[in-house]
Amino acid sequence: MHATTLQPTPTTLLFPVYLEGSCNLVIWVWGVNVMCISTHRIVGICTVSQQEHRVAQTRELECTKLVLPAVLARGLVVSEVAHDYQPAVTKFVTDELKCLNSYDTWHGTKNVAKMMGKIAKGKVSCKDVTWFPQLADKMKCTKVHLYWCMRNCDGTAEDLQVRILNISNHYQGNHLSCHQDSPCRSPLYECKKVKLTNPMAIDVYSKTLKKTLIYRYAKYYCRVSVHCSYSSLYCTFTVP
Repeated sequence: MHATTLQPTPTTLLFPVYLEGSCNLVIWVWGVNVMCISTHRIVGICTVSQQEHRVAQTRELECTKLVLPAVLARGLVVSEVAHDYQPAVTKFVTDELKCLNSYDTWHGTKNVAKMMGKIAKGKVSCKDVTWFPQLADKMKCTKVHLYWCMRNCDGTAEDLQVRILNISNHYQGNHLSCHQDSPCRSPLYECKKVKLTNPMAIDVYSKTLKKTLIYRYAKYYCRVSVHCSYSSLYCTFTVP
């Protein structure tokens, strides 16, 4: 874990914090709470008026600009910020805060089922043209595989992308590149899913995997740990 100005020492504690955005429709206020995951205590909070910032993406950026300096002012050093794929927030985190930027995993896999639905089901007339029966049972498990890839990659974007592309190989019955401790490496392993044998289905499946946010922005998804269960925005900071 990288810290911007303070390196951890034996007396330094690392805490992840979870920033959750919420909207009060009665008073038209958008707020962000900063919660320490370890202690479940709120360590920062800010609000902005929806009359001033009507666009959700703008509100998230403005709240981030307000709440993170407030956290820093308490003597905490922010080293990493994760959020739900907001380019403006990414620019603020990397350019101004000089911190590591990450995207949370829940939002990263949110549209995977929808993407898979386009190639796994459809009209009978489009069967084996735009959608393929061999992919019909892989809508949910593809999302699970993506979570596994993020959890088990070596922390680099390159390794994460290799693991994602190997999902297609796995369902083709090729397990040479699967994790050495995976059950599929056993000679007795039998996959419960339909084996991929249709070249067009394999090609479309691989292209779909490459279109996922996780593959395209692998450098922002390759450092997940306990934070992957949180869906909004978190920071990692050090307490001197």
